[in-house]
Amino acid sequence: MPAQEIALIDSAVRQGAGHIVKITSKASADSPVERRRGQTRIEEHLLATGLGHTLLRSNAYMQNLFALAPMITQTRGFIMSAGDGAVGMIDARDVAACATAIAREPDAHRGRTYWLTGP
Repeated sequence: MPAQEIALIDSAVRQGAGHIVKITSKASADSPVERRRGQTRIEEHLLATGLGHTLLRSNAYMQNLFALAPMITQTRGFIMSAGDGAVGMIDARDVAACATAIAREPDAHRGRTYWLTGP
């Protein structure tokens, strides 16, 4: 996946794009989670291009709970690896609305990172 996103960033640069709104998750070069290490590679590449950008980080999408529907139906609950910790969930439509607002006025959000939770 990082190769695809890096290719997209390179294409945006070649096409003269002025700003990228990158929907991402927690990036961590030393994470045991491959996706987080991949996000680090993608974000480092984006920064190296000098292209204007805004990062939208979210923890968990509410739509992903649909995959848990059978367990919820059977047990009236579900288990996550967060233990007793809280998980900031967000609806994918709210992320899209945020990205749209930024795309309309990118200069106000250039170089910013937003952690998105809730509606």
